[in-house]
Amino acid sequence: MRFVLMLTVPVLLFAYSGTWMITQGMMIMNSDPMSDPSQDRVARTDDILDRVDREEFFIETYIASGHNTVQSVIQQKKGFSFLVANMPISGPLMIQRIEQKRLARTETLIVYFLAFREAGYAPAIPHMVHYIKTLPESDRKAVFSPWHPFGYALMAIEKITGQELDLKQITSLFDQRIGITDRAMNWYQDHFPEGAGKTPN
Repeated sequence: MRFVLMLTVPVLLFAYSGTWMITQGMMIMNSDPMSDPSQDRVARTDDILDRVDREEFFIETYIASGHNTVQSVIQQKKGFSFLVANMPISGPLMIQRIEQKRLARTETLIVYFLAFREAGYAPAIPHMVHYIKTLPESDRKAVFSPWHPFGYALMAIEKITGQELDLKQITSLFDQRIGITDRAMNWYQDHFPEGAGKTPN
């Protein structure tokens, strides 16, 4: 009997370990080798960017009487802090949407510019400069509206580059926009010379 047990136990252990190894092997084979937490953040960022491109996102801002109020409401919106905290991912995705003209609403740029400002995201400078420089002269009166992105682009440029801008005189700043954007680009080229030759479409 002892001899039988001595033979049986190793066999059972071998069978158990063999089953465990097969199970582990199957788990490894079935796992996603490309699984990456950053991919989850990319998917969530895309979802947030889709939501901020809809009118419903801005409804709560319609009670606002000025740029600061709109800014405060947007900063408290669900998803905004995620964009800011994950700017290495969200920044390039926002810039990509700007370049590809994938925005359904012009007001969406307000969210982008505020996020760039709060994160101090310098790579956005050339894109905000391009936006400002391409505004038509007919927008001179419209920029006074807190739902026009111009003021928020200036807010971002002011914080990132250190320019002192009197945002209460926004129509006057519109007249000075070429000088403001030239100084912003000079700052960008001094701090990021590798991006100096890149011009947004």
